[in-house]
Amino acid sequence: MQAFERADAVASWLFRDTEELWLLSSDYGDEKPRKKRLKPYKKTTLRPSDFQYLGKVFQEDSDDFTGDIYRHWDATILKERWQLREVLWLTLGAEMGVRPTVSADIYVVDFARGLVLHPYDDSGMDVSATRKETLVPLYQEYHDWLQTFRIDEMRAAFEG
Repeated sequence: MQAFERADAVASWLFRDTEELWLLSSDYGDEKPRKKRLKPYKKTTLRPSDFQYLGKVFQEDSDDFTGDIYRHWDATILKERWQLREVLWLTLGAEMGVRPTVSADIYVVDFARGLVLHPYDDSGMDVSATRKETLVPLYQEYHDWLQTFRIDEMRAAFEG
């Protein structure tokens, strides 16, 4: 629950001034995308037909897979802000054994402001921005939630 609550708090803070919010979903598989890769989103207010298939990328550097593995990308605009909460729950609920779940990696993106949120499991999320200044207030607000294994790098980036 803490992972969801924190991801929800960070997402709400990060995207509070966002006008258009995108969801990018990436799923690993064979050269052709799995037809049912977007099916878990049907448990939210999103439908597979809401997504646009963007294409595939060959994962030549992956040590996690054997054989030819591709990463398939789909995207949709989140029309309502509460849809972000649904997607976060669908993604992070897997760590708690909640079903249904989505096995895809998700990225929530504000292209206009250059912001990306990537919740990955109950241990955390990545937040990226095209400008460091955008993340400084987030760093200050949620400093106590940062993972300790990279704290020196984050201090150097935001305090140095």
